[in-house]
Amino acid sequence: MKKTVYTIVIVAVVLMGCPVAHAEDNPVTKLGRGLMNVTTAVFELPKHVVDTSKEDGIATGAAKGTFDGIAALLLRGLVGVYEVATFPVAVPEGYAPVIDSQVFGE
Repeated sequence: MKKTVYTIVIVAVVLMGCPVAHAEDNPVTKLGRGLMNVTTAVFELPKHVVDTSKEDGIATGAAKGTFDGIAALLLRGLVGVYEVATFPVAVPEGYAPVIDSQVFGE
């Protein structure tokens, strides 16, 4: 397990220094975006519960926020898996993001 974590960290550091990684839309960007979506998807659930609770109250946040969070978690996770699996292919055209960041309220 430690070897896997170290390998991921080393690859991430190397990619950060790579000039291609800083370009806007390319396979490396798509791969990074996909990995970020996969790893951060779990944070959608508490984010939606807290945000909905602040706007509409605790009871609504616990109910509606939970369902919205699960939907966002699944969407972000599945899109991340898709982008990681298809990062070498220019689909959508020009390696564009599959979903807009506004979907997640960012």
